Amino acid sequence: MKVKRFDKYTDVMNEVLKGSGVAIYTGEEKEIIVKKIHESIDYIESHAQDTPFFIALADGKLIGSKCPACGTGMPLHICIAANVETEQNGLIYQAKEKYTATA
Repeated sequence: MKVKRFDKYTDVMNEVLKGSGVAIYTGEEKEIIVKKIHESIDYIESHAQDTPFFIALADGKLIGSKCPACGTGMPLHICIAANVETEQNGLIYQAKEKYTATA
């Protein structure tokens, strides 16, 4: 199979994504091979600082935290607006109905 060469990167991406899966970009000082690769990755994710929120959520309860700097309520341990540690406000709400999200 002869690999197609393109001087426009958009043409390269069209070929890689919709065509043969490989193309050569000639728009730089040297030619660059661009190819599509399928990878499957397993990883372990941890929410250590936010664990109380997720455990309560699994039990059908909703707890929250409040940022001492900006006053925003959220389920996170660190305020994303003020970048400071939040304080758990002690409010606990029991879920009346369970909702499930599906993709």
